[in-house]
Amino acid sequence: MRSRKGTLVVVPGSASLNKEFLYLLCVIISGMFLGFVTKLWNNSPIVGEFGAYFGIWVFAAAIVAFFSNHPFSAVINVPFFFLAVLTARWLYEWIALGYFPRQNWKLWVLTAVVAAVFGFLVWIAKGNGGYLRSLCASLPVAVLIAEGFRFSLWNFPELLNLVYATALVWIMNPNGDQRSRTAGWAAILTLLILQFQLFRFFTL
Repeated sequence: MRSRKGTLVVVPGSASLNKEFLYLLCVIISGMFLGFVTKLWNNSPIVGEFGAYFGIWVFAAAIVAFFSNHPFSAVINVPFFFLAVLTARWLYEWIALGYFPRQNWKLWVLTAVVAAVFGFLVWIAKGNGGYLRSLCASLPVAVLIAEGFRFSLWNFPELLNLVYATALVWIMNPNGDQRSRTAGWAAILTLLILQFQLFRFFTL
């Protein structure tokens, strides 16, 4: 807000834009940190397992989208998160190992594109009440549960998918009724994912 020759001039949304930029910057830094750490310890028995499985990335993307301030911000923030992860992993292999990796780049690019839609849908889950919000909140939960059952719940990283799913149910739903609706939708979507083997579309 500025005054010039007695005229009040309002700059709409300038503080909000600064907040959005700061959040996006934090998302990019977090993505590069996770990408670097999971690549650096790729062969370790614990940390390396996190980066090799789908669950941690679904959980992280859901958190990024849910805490975005606007739906358009979620559409931007989630793909930038995955691009930051990919950039960090590629830079590590280029600088530390001396070659530019090309494996799995199709999967990561596809993930970044799908992430834009995913981010918008997850953002809709914010707020109280509504079957649409519960349905949108159940999307990442169902993916995590289906990913765990697709392999083996006795595998520690896959077992963590259930932990991520439970955490999302509580984080994204402010009351018990909405958590129950989200859990119900998640159960239905999980069965559909497993029945029609939808994960095959993410195998490139």
